[in-house]
Amino acid sequence: MGGSTRIATLIVLVLITAVAYFLAAKLALVFAIPPGYATAVWPAAGIALAALLKFGYRLWPGVLLGSFAANITVPGSEALSELGLNDVALPLAIASGATLQALIGRWLVAQSSDPTFALLKMDGILRFVILIGFVTSLTSSVIGVGSLVTAGMISLDDAPFNWLNWWVGDSLGIILMTPLVYALFGQPQDNWGWRRSRVGIPLLAALVAGAGVFQWVRSEEELNLRESFADRTRVVSDVLERHWVT
Repeated sequence: MGGSTRIATLIVLVLITAVAYFLAAKLALVFAIPPGYATAVWPAAGIALAALLKFGYRLWPGVLLGSFAANITVPGSEALSELGLNDVALPLAIASGATLQALIGRWLVAQSSDPTFALLKMDGILRFVILIGFVTSLTSSVIGVGSLVTAGMISLDDAPFNWLNWWVGDSLGIILMTPLVYALFGQPQDNWGWRRSRVGIPLLAALVAGAGVFQWVRSEEELNLRESFADRTRVVSDVLERHWVT
């Protein structure tokens, strides 16, 4: 009976992780740059790491499943009924990178001087931001962009820009979202109970503000592109009109 209960609990936790990752990913993909895989803030990366920190390595299938489901349903993808092997390989490769990233992040935290992830001392906070936030995020960004280039979704010339957005998005997602999740659900209460308002609210506000600023910048860029296109269209139209008149 005990073994069956543990297996059922594990399945539930894996599914919760997958659903949480999927929802966070779909929300972030609203702000994605073409072809729709890289975005400036990726909270799902922080959720994945927090899940593995809280419940251990055994939740990695939830990250894989959530990431795969999010990427196979990226806007513009083929209908699920029409997907072939190549169409499945790309989201699976991206999901593998996200899962490996969470596993590496979990391992690095376990090897650190702050294995309980209390983040009570400045050296632990700096180690988390630099080593876990910035360095670990190289994993998913390199694998993800490499997969997009290999699949022909982006050109090699566009790879650096996509990689930078991917890396920044995962870094910010880990740095902002992992402590936020812990502030809400972390144990022991002595470490995290008092932070739910003092840490959780500012982090959530920063996450919302960052997403809002990015959306505003993207809207302004799209407006500039439309105006530039309209100006060029008018120039071409004027040239053609003068040509046919004369």
